[in-house]
Amino acid sequence: MNNNLTPRPYILFLFSQKRKEYRWQRNAVIEGRYSNGYCIRFNNGDTIYKYGFEKVKIYPYDYSEYHIKVLHQRFENIYDQVDFYKDYVLLRQNNGKEILRKTSEIYITPKESKNQNVNQTLNYLRDIIASDTPAFNNLPKEILSENDDGFNEDFSLRDMILSQFDSINPDNNNRILYYYIRGIHPGSKKQWNKDTFIYPFGCNESQKKATEASINNRITIIEGPPGTGKTQTILNIIANLIVRNHSIAISSNNNAAITNIADKLDKYGYSELYALLGNKDNKESFFDEGQLKPTPIRKMLSRECLNKYENEIISLSKKLQKGFYAANKLAKYREELMALETDQKHILKEQPLETTDKNTFEQLFKFNWTLQKLSNIRKTIEEKPSEGKIKRLLWRIKLLWKFHITKDDLLDINNDKLHHYLNQKVYEIRISELRNLINHYDNIVVKTNHKELLQRYTSISKALFDDHLAKKHQNQEQRQYSIQGNRIKIGLSLGYGYTRLFF
Repeated sequence: MNNNLTPRPYILFLFSQKRKEYRWQRNAVIEGRYSNGYCIRFNNGDTIYKYGFEKVKIYPYDYSEYHIKVLHQRFENIYDQVDFYKDYVLLRQNNGKEILRKTSEIYITPKESKNQNVNQTLNYLRDIIASDTPAFNNLPKEILSENDDGFNEDFSLRDMILSQFDSINPDNNNRILYYYIRGIHPGSKKQWNKDTFIYPFGCNESQKKATEASINNRITIIEGPPGTGKTQTILNIIANLIVRNHSIAISSNNNAAITNIADKLDKYGYSELYALLGNKDNKESFFDEGQLKPTPIRKMLSRECLNKYENEIISLSKKLQKGFYAANKLAKYREELMALETDQKHILKEQPLETTDKNTFEQLFKFNWTLQKLSNIRKTIEEKPSEGKIKRLLWRIKLLWKFHITKDDLLDINNDKLHHYLNQKVYEIRISELRNLINHYDNIVVKTNHKELLQRYTSISKALFDDHLAKKHQNQEQRQYSIQGNRIKIGLSLGYGYTRLFF
């Protein structure tokens, strides 16, 4: 480890009026602060310059790693020291050369592991697994290792996990394990152009966000109750990875989840994209045929049409944002309204109120109700003094001043009819608010032509996806696969006996 290079305590970006952007100033230092900003001095002079807070960005030093390999789309090199500053890294050589890059633009892989804490963590985990912990003794039959003779029932969960340790490379920062064992947030991968996403299987706002998060992050957890479109989201993730020329492996601990995805791909006409493997029968079925399903003829777009669609999908993505927001609000408020209307029926049944009593209270409370006003009237009733003429007088003045109520004989905390009325009023007020909100956002959806735009968005996405597949498979011979020399790697560290779907 080289300790001769002293890390900068921070890196400093100053706003350039000429370029209209923040630029790194390697020779600038902060000498102090004034009321509205920082006092900056440059190393080549003694003059102090004042910069407002909004024109200065400071990234403090975090930590350093030494003698590591850095991969970038334009270079690959080993640096003596790499200093980390949140969103940036400073690549340094002993000869004084320095290069600043965004963390998201590079991959960093140490030339050799010299982090004792990492090795200690791995050894600790290995010792736990190797110990006599009951949780690792037995492996459920559905995930037992499978071979030509059937299930290997002597192969425990402990054996399965320990067999993976020899293949672990803790220094590969393109793996989530690298960050996990160091306790570092993995951040994001290189951001794809936000306008290049396609949704050939349709989407709503949450599905769109989930798809983009999955592409742009090293690990993403998507959760939701049944029927919220998780499978549809997976299909869109698959499409976006395919157009970026990635291979995909999908793994699950049950057959139903994987079969569901395969069935959906069949339904949309993309059966040739996947190989359903995992259990013995699936593998034998696939390799007996020796190839994927025939590739259907798909339409290729002309360069002119392709450019038109790519520009249009960018425009549509922006136009859909307002409609997505309104549609999301609409669904949320409709769900709340349905639940409240159900609860209201129970309240009316459990806390009935005669029409005459209701009319009496309506005459008493002559103001426009809101939930806040209802909360205030409840609080005021609870504060009604039980004795003391002065206190009662002050309370009546407050009642008159805040609510214009002159009669208080019905405003008794022990008046069940009053509580029934106020409880029913809660539902009336909120249901009325929800109906107004639903009408408001429904009008936005209609005015923005959201449904029509979304249909067009889906249609163009499908055309772009089909164009990519058609050009990819043009003049390409059908691949042949065999169980001995297959091009699909069945192991892939996904677990033994798990159902898998490969693309």
